[in-house]
Amino acid sequence: MKFRTTILLCVLATVFCCISGANAADKISPSLAERERMARESRQALAFLNDYHYSQKNLSDIKTETIVRDYISTLDYGRMLFTEAQIKNFIKRFDSTMQTVYLSRGDLYPAIEIYNAYYKSAQERFRWVKKRLNQDFDFATRERYAPDRTKADWPADKKEADELWNKRLTHELLIELLNGRSLTDAKEKLLKRYERNEKLIEEFDVRDLQTTFLTSLAQIYDPHSNYFSNDELEDFSITMSNRLVGIGALLKDEDGYCTIQELIPGGPAETTGLLHVGDKIVEVAQEGEAPVDVIELKISKIVKMIRGEAGSIVTLTIIPADAADSAMRKKIKLERSEIHLTQGLASAQVVEVPDGVKNSTTPIGVIELPSFYGGGEGASSTTSDDMKELIGKLQGMGIKGLVLDLRKNGGGLLNEAINVVGLFVPKAPAVQVRDSTGRVRVDWVPSGDVVYSGPLVVLTSRESASASEIVAGALQSLGRAIIVGDHATHGKGTVQAIFEIDRGLLAQFVRQAPTPSGGIKVTIQKFYLPDGASTQNKGVLSDVSLPSINDVLPIGEADLPHALPWDTIARAPMKRNEKWNDLSLIDDSTRDLLLKKSLERQKVVPEFKYLSEIVNRLKSKQAEKALSLNYDVRQKEKQLNEDFSVTMEKKRRELNRERYASAEVLLDISWKMKGEHQEKLRNTPLPDGRKRENAVYENIFYYAPKDGMEIKEIRADKLNYEALAAYTDTFSKRLNLTNAQVESLWDHFRQGEGREEFNIRQVFEKSLGTNISKERLDELPKKFFELVVELNPELAQEHSQFDIPLREALRVTRDWAELNENKLAPVPVNAAAAKN
Repeated sequence: MKFRTTILLCVLATVFCCISGANAADKISPSLAERERMARESRQALAFLNDYHYSQKNLSDIKTETIVRDYISTLDYGRMLFTEAQIKNFIKRFDSTMQTVYLSRGDLYPAIEIYNAYYKSAQERFRWVKKRLNQDFDFATRERYAPDRTKADWPADKKEADELWNKRLTHELLIELLNGRSLTDAKEKLLKRYERNEKLIEEFDVRDLQTTFLTSLAQIYDPHSNYFSNDELEDFSITMSNRLVGIGALLKDEDGYCTIQELIPGGPAETTGLLHVGDKIVEVAQEGEAPVDVIELKISKIVKMIRGEAGSIVTLTIIPADAADSAMRKKIKLERSEIHLTQGLASAQVVEVPDGVKNSTTPIGVIELPSFYGGGEGASSTTSDDMKELIGKLQGMGIKGLVLDLRKNGGGLLNEAINVVGLFVPKAPAVQVRDSTGRVRVDWVPSGDVVYSGPLVVLTSRESASASEIVAGALQSLGRAIIVGDHATHGKGTVQAIFEIDRGLLAQFVRQAPTPSGGIKVTIQKFYLPDGASTQNKGVLSDVSLPSINDVLPIGEADLPHALPWDTIARAPMKRNEKWNDLSLIDDSTRDLLLKKSLERQKVVPEFKYLSEIVNRLKSKQAEKALSLNYDVRQKEKQLNEDFSVTMEKKRRELNRERYASAEVLLDISWKMKGEHQEKLRNTPLPDGRKRENAVYENIFYYAPKDGMEIKEIRADKLNYEALAAYTDTFSKRLNLTNAQVESLWDHFRQGEGREEFNIRQVFEKSLGTNISKERLDELPKKFFELVVELNPELAQEHSQFDIPLREALRVTRDWAELNENKLAPVPVNAAAAKN
């Protein structure tokens, strides 16, 4: 980049003056050392982006307006704090210097200036909100408000911004009023909410600014390039390896206190019985060091203090959740250990699928795969090895077909995705990868024996992305599987590499630098299926498409800004050998027949009518961009919505009577961890000395059925109280309560926001008043949640029985299995591969 020295000197002098005369009220005002560190790291991150991104886009070619607006959109995502005039002023101010002067040197001065303006606007708006909440509101107005402003224009000036904020506050208050709060309580709740937001902004620091700005800049190249702080790199490593070293507790901020939100099964926090949900951590001490006060400290910093090397000791000072006095303190010592996150591993079940004619069932296996994990140093297991184990167990149980459930699989490791394809086909191309120079590499499945050769259905959704799209697309393209689910998968058909600052390309997930910096994830390649079609933007289309709310929501790749386009390349060369003759392959006629059978079911099976009603309802709601700010209008709309929820819940319960018998199948390591977790639940009493079986504590009901099955932890803040309201009469009769009391319970549960208001006992105290006896208050929550489980048995099961897409995928698999059994000879390779 060339520019005249005289201009540069003038600009640098101006910058120096700006830095030297920094406003004392500025939120972000880094020291010279901080600025130098940021410049070095940012310069290197932007160089990686410029040099290696697939699009070959040059930073100097990006308009300043795009950089400024995208960064401000990240900060002011509701588009209500800045005005259009402010934004245009920043664009004009940095138009000639953004790339050539600042970004070329890694200087984040423009980002700092814009953030400080954002901070000032936010503080002014918080003061305005507090003042406005003390005034009257008009709930009889004819005005309307569109809550989703992600694509709206910024207000032209302060007057227009004030009008928008007035509508926003009216809308937010209306929501609380419609949920049974008084206007005074509604205002108080909103005030607390904005105070929390104010606190979050106060916690924003220089590192956060760097991450936010560089990520917004990287995502101008494409939605999946972004900057990582050092802590985020560590979290990424944990996600890919399903392991971490620490105490095994999920933490959240609650009014300035670091509060235990959840305990990870098998972690020290759970196995020792020393920590419980709701406990507040107020001090953290390393071995041999003085304790550090962590009240009001950022959660990410507390997490970093609590994590450490396996075998080391951390001492926590806590306020127990059941402490009668908030001044009570308790010190506990925990030894950090490696924790295997088994909830992220593959799991399975065998389902007996009725044939509907012969009164017999067909055993079909289901493997749920949440991600493609493993492969790194210290990984507890790999996806392909876990899949082999589960397939072996399923085949031992006599399955006739297999469903691979990738609906919630957002991707993961490419090599593991390729290995998974290799479990179902002999040597074949799994994916083609093209880089920015146009070079194409074909990745083949590893040579080896096929683990499963029977009918195979891949169940997908709009949430299936990246590596899961490779697996689904490859198996479909090779004629080995039929795809069932949403109209298409997510559409993320790109490859990212992580370049770590000071180290370059991150080859391993475990860092070696003594003082690691951040890193940048850059899109460097694009995926193509064996037939040459890209998975980018369009995704993998289903052979059997089902009605889905996901197809209504803007959650696909094509809905993201700056998404790379779809295209095609040449088909990958391939020759099949005799091993393919032993596989269940799908030809055009079989695919058409399976689709025809499914479409016939979708016309007559009641659950599809039920699903279509929900989808159509959502479509009509999506069309309503703006909502009325009139209380009476909204009250009528709310009643209609509740009536619809009640009607649909009754239909769901009626349809759910026809359940498919199933048996859970887990990995050996998952069984082991689950057994240890159950033993701990049964043998470790609650802090007040009670056994956990069928007990209520804080926001959890520990359900233990009479047949001796394991204890199931049911969280009160995860239940659908709109649906439960359909059973008001049942709760009233069975619990000897009035309908008004039960409705009060629904209101208080629905109003809960965070753990504090989901203390189950407190909800009952608020709903039933002070006249209720202590004995009655002790027994009612337990009976209440036992009835909840009785009415919704899925809560106590690992897998939901009323899963319409899965049920249809099982039926399609059954149909294919029956077709195979009725054929006298295997499908010829050439016929099965007609589309290839």
